[in-house]
Amino acid sequence: MQIIRLFPYIIFLFLINIEMAFPQDNGYILSLKDVLKITKERNQELISLKKRIEAKKAEFYLAYSRLYPTLKLKADSSYIKVIEPQKYETEFTFGDERITSSFKEFSLPYSTSVSLLFSQPLFTGGEIIASIKQAKEDLNKTELQYQLKLQQIIEEIVEGYYNLIKYIEIEKMYKDELNRAKILLNTIQAKLDEGEIPEIDIRRAKLNCHKIEGKIIEVKGEVEIAKDNLKRLLNLPLDSQLEVIDELKYQPIEIKLNKEYLYNLACTNRLEIREAQIELNNKELSVKIAKSQYYPKVFLTGSYIWLGQEEIFHKSWKEFEETQWDVKLNVEVPLFDGGERKSKVKSAESYLEEEEITFEKIKDSITFDIHQAIIRLKIVENRIKLEKQNIDLAKDTLRIIKAKYEAGMIDLKEVFDEENTLGEVSISYINALVEYEITKMKLYKAIGRMDDYEKEKTS
Repeated sequence: MQIIRLFPYIIFLFLINIEMAFPQDNGYILSLKDVLKITKERNQELISLKKRIEAKKAEFYLAYSRLYPTLKLKADSSYIKVIEPQKYETEFTFGDERITSSFKEFSLPYSTSVSLLFSQPLFTGGEIIASIKQAKEDLNKTELQYQLKLQQIIEEIVEGYYNLIKYIEIEKMYKDELNRAKILLNTIQAKLDEGEIPEIDIRRAKLNCHKIEGKIIEVKGEVEIAKDNLKRLLNLPLDSQLEVIDELKYQPIEIKLNKEYLYNLACTNRLEIREAQIELNNKELSVKIAKSQYYPKVFLTGSYIWLGQEEIFHKSWKEFEETQWDVKLNVEVPLFDGGERKSKVKSAESYLEEEEITFEKIKDSITFDIHQAIIRLKIVENRIKLEKQNIDLAKDTLRIIKAKYEAGMIDLKEVFDEENTLGEVSISYINALVEYEITKMKLYKAIGRMDDYEKEKTS
């Protein structure tokens, strides 16, 4: 019964979620989860890489097909123009009598053959197997390039998304400041009417409101610029409406910040490491392919031929008078090539050594990336805590300063100064929250666990 009662509520929530993920009246209401989903579906670079993956799969199957025998059907037809018949004479003795015999040889002008050809590689010095492995590594590399490009795009999207949220939060902060300024303006007007304060204070209060309104206009422009940038990254129409529903809040990272632990994760999961390992494997296979040129190549070939010759063309296809077949074992032994094979091997070995150096440099860079990310994350965490305390202190101080001003104990300028202080620490707090989210995302990327970051933000 409880499930039945909750059913309309569940349907309502489901419809709300659908509305958020799809355009409404030429507009989009999106969460970070929706943004990441749209990115994977609409980004042209990712779509292009998917097509490249399909091409690499076809190349892998092409390389694999070289292991199998080939069977071909071949047909030939030819015409030989006969100028005149050839006359032959022969002499032979029959008893005591010598006999001369003559005859004419007529050539048949139309010749047709149908051949069934067979070929099977038996030994190529490991060249075919190495080529298959290399094609497989190329496919794996292209799939990793897709993941790397996806990571890069997600990084840009997350930065753009939180940049938009930052300006939205700053706009809210300025609007709150404007509301406080208007309340203060009403208080000053009342005091002016009673003759308790000089007229200059009302002018200062109005000017302060105008300054805040100017800040709101400026930050609204930044909001629109950030929206256009996000629409560009998402490949959405620039004239469409875009709203985001996530709020900026502090969410601590869910993994332990131990350097050794994070380094081991990175060595296992980091896409750059896997890509470099694939490239290293490819260079090793290139050396094997180059060295395979020193070995003989052995092929088994065979053919079966039907042959027809007639005076009329169409009859040469209908009547095959002769058949031929053969089976051959072809062996090709390289003897001299002017140093071509030696140069290829030397070149492949040099590229392999270069790739080994690159692989070690990438491993070294991981330690640096993780070290820097941990330091930045801890710094920003401390900033968040500090700026939160500063906001609370600034609010309390502002409350006290306003009370003193209303009591006639201090000048209006001190109220404005404290309002500015509250605005500055509020903006610093917003910037720290945004920087924390981006730094946290970069740490996940540094250890090759961007999937975990997506799960954390979309759960």
